[in-house]
Amino acid sequence: MMSLSEQLYKTCETIAEQIQLPKVKDIYLPLPNEQACKTRKFGLVILDDNSTGFFFNLLTLPEMGSIPDYPRNVIELAAWFLQTDIDKRAIGLGAIGAITRHLYDRANYIPDTATNPMADFNFTRDDHVGMVGYFPRLVDQLRSQGTRLTVLELDKQFVQQADRFIVSMDPSALESCNKVLCTASTLINNTVDEILDAVSNAERVAIIGPSASCIPDALFDRGISVLGGTRVNQYDSFREHCESGTDWRHDVSKYCIEPHRYPGTSELLKRAILRST
Repeated sequence: MMSLSEQLYKTCETIAEQIQLPKVKDIYLPLPNEQACKTRKFGLVILDDNSTGFFFNLLTLPEMGSIPDYPRNVIELAAWFLQTDIDKRAIGLGAIGAITRHLYDRANYIPDTATNPMADFNFTRDDHVGMVGYFPRLVDQLRSQGTRLTVLELDKQFVQQADRFIVSMDPSALESCNKVLCTASTLINNTVDEILDAVSNAERVAIIGPSASCIPDALFDRGISVLGGTRVNQYDSFREHCESGTDWRHDVSKYCIEPHRYPGTSELLKRAILRST
């Protein structure tokens, strides 16, 4: 079976074979700005038609700099997602996100922006919740109500164990979880396949974050229950805030896609081609 990275890229190749994709216009890197500490963590791949794809800036990319020698062919840029260099993988995922947005717009498909990706999780004290990435407010909520919680962490300094609360570096610790929330950074650091194997018996699994704004077919094939991404609403306003280093969160919408409400890439391609004729 192909890795998730390979399947995501192959899906983009299929899209490029059937519709003409715009060239890469720019790769935006966030400005350092203490007042916009959250938004400055994300870069953006921008296509000639202003289709955008987010990627998480892992803080090793040069701030206020530029990415040298990147390909203008968006499929070639998306192929960076297959590399081992984590910065290039991040940008490659941004290219996949931009391809995704272009396809959605060409097919006149707008994901659900009204539903919270965690709306149907209904966490109770009887659950064993798995968390890949630390969601502070939810951690506080779950611990206050006594819900059993296991957090997967890559940094050993955070490993701990308390009453009904474990922070572990071992993905197998998630195997008994029935509900799992997973940050999109697992797509970039290439841990997602191992994690999804570990949580294959969970009732519900969500991957959320701006970097998760990618074609979801491969994720749904692996049992993901919901994908929570981010889309730009007003590009001009968004870019103005990016360039000034100010908060752009009011220029975007979070969205939620579930398998039973997603038409699939094949159907979206049919719609895109039909609308082009």
